[in-house]
Amino acid sequence: MSSGGSDNQVCPPSWADDRFMQEVLRKGENDPTIILKDVHFKKKNTNEEGFASEMFFFSLNFTREKRDHKIDDPRTAIESRSILLKNLPVGGKHQDYVCVSSSFPREMTMYSSIFPRLYKLLEKASGGTYQPFSPKFYVCQEQPVRALVLEDMSTEGYKLHPFHGFDLDHCKLILKKLAHFHGASAVLYEQDPTSMDTYSECLFTEDDLAREHWSEMFSGMARALAAAMRTWPEFDKGDADRLDRFADTLIDNLEKILKRDEKDFNVLNHGDLWVKNILFKYESGTGKPLDLRIIDFQNAHFSSPNVDLQYFLAVSPNDEVRFNHRALVIEEYHKELCWVLEHLGYSKKVPTLAELNDELDRKSWHGLFAAVTDLQILLSENFEFDSMRQDELQAKKEETHFSQSYRRIMHRLLPMYKEKGVL
Repeated sequence: MSSGGSDNQVCPPSWADDRFMQEVLRKGENDPTIILKDVHFKKKNTNEEGFASEMFFFSLNFTREKRDHKIDDPRTAIESRSILLKNLPVGGKHQDYVCVSSSFPREMTMYSSIFPRLYKLLEKASGGTYQPFSPKFYVCQEQPVRALVLEDMSTEGYKLHPFHGFDLDHCKLILKKLAHFHGASAVLYEQDPTSMDTYSECLFTEDDLAREHWSEMFSGMARALAAAMRTWPEFDKGDADRLDRFADTLIDNLEKILKRDEKDFNVLNHGDLWVKNILFKYESGTGKPLDLRIIDFQNAHFSSPNVDLQYFLAVSPNDEVRFNHRALVIEEYHKELCWVLEHLGYSKKVPTLAELNDELDRKSWHGLFAAVTDLQILLSENFEFDSMRQDELQAKKEETHFSQSYRRIMHRLLPMYKEKGVL
């Protein structure tokens, strides 16, 4: 294996050898004639990119047999593929938890089983081919280490948004694809209820270990924010007290919000739909987003679409969309959802736009939760999961430093959630 092109000293896993890479190509390309020529290890993810996995990027060169055996040379010219290898993370307490949680099995099942079925449904709905919203899947494995191999979308021109908040064009594209994902999953569940067994429980509350881990994390973040608010003159100190009480019951209320009600309309939620999990391809010159790929499905959960919608709308839009165009983007989502369900012959009741908005209002607690936790992470200047645990905060007794942009947005958001009665 060559390390050509690598600009760091990190080595990939020893088990990811040439034999493994050739099998990756043969399975991913569905071609047993592929012969691997060489492998170039490009890089490992940075700390900011890998809260829940280690990621290694490779370029693979190979040949395959030609279909026309009359040609003197039986093999094709050298082809190349760029791949991403994800395996269990190493590091602190958060990474240790990920290794024993269901996060990797959720994502592995998504790529190996769920997506192929969803894309068949969406091809049927569109009357032809359907542009996928996830990277190409190659292989996954359980041993010697749980790992997943996907297409490296950066070589196809897909990249993260330089985040200042998604504008209206970005939000419309995201919610269009999200509606397709949600709608197709609702139909798949109607056809085969067992298809969602892996996603029946939320990752955050799936067992006692999960509840303890995430309660320490999320409640610690809420208390850190409350403490900071008491030093910020523009904030109501009563809101800081209410945020401390919010932290007291956070994990119980989160479980209630995320629990599925079989009488309601339910979909497969991404569960972590924020800026760092969406890659875009842009139109040259104009910068307009043309297409996207959604990544990191480790928090996927079958429940109300409120889960993804509330989370996305609280964390990812810019101020213009967040405060002025919320109703418009929800309407766009609902239109695409109805299109998918109608074209796939969904037989159960489809929620009206009014019913969808009513549910979002009733479950706005989840939006406040997302703003207190993941928006804090997104706008943090130097966030580390372990440093936000309640036990770590109490031991250090240090002030948590928040960015000015987060402080400004929360000053506008908290009165909205207080008006809705969730603070």
